[in-house]
Amino acid sequence: MFYSWCPWATLLADGLVLLKNGALLQSFAFSGPDLESASAAEIAGVSALFNDAVKQLGGRWAVQLEAQRYKTTVYPSAQFDNPAAYIIDKIREGIYSAGKENTHFCIFLLPFFYV
Repeated sequence: MFYSWCPWATLLADGLVLLKNGALLQSFAFSGPDLESASAAEIAGVSALFNDAVKQLGGRWAVQLEAQRYKTTVYPSAQFDNPAAYIIDKIREGIYSAGKENTHFCIFLLPFFYV
């Protein structure tokens, strides 16, 4: 019974799905800036870039964007060859660990449909 609710017909290739209605689905996941804490100008800039990219696809395409925002308590570790970059990162780590900075991580899911 569950299979009747699922829109997928078959997996054609790695990550490429044929849907029951004949459409093709390909999804991508990527991390990016936390737009919840971004300014209106930053959001407008990201929106304009995304809209320009999607407009080039032409007809018969559908694109969705989902942002999943997670609170995190772990600061990502990194290796620096430059002493100045190391010092700056240690200062940021201290601010981050003290909870004085926005501590969220965003994953964006971007499915493309071709009908």
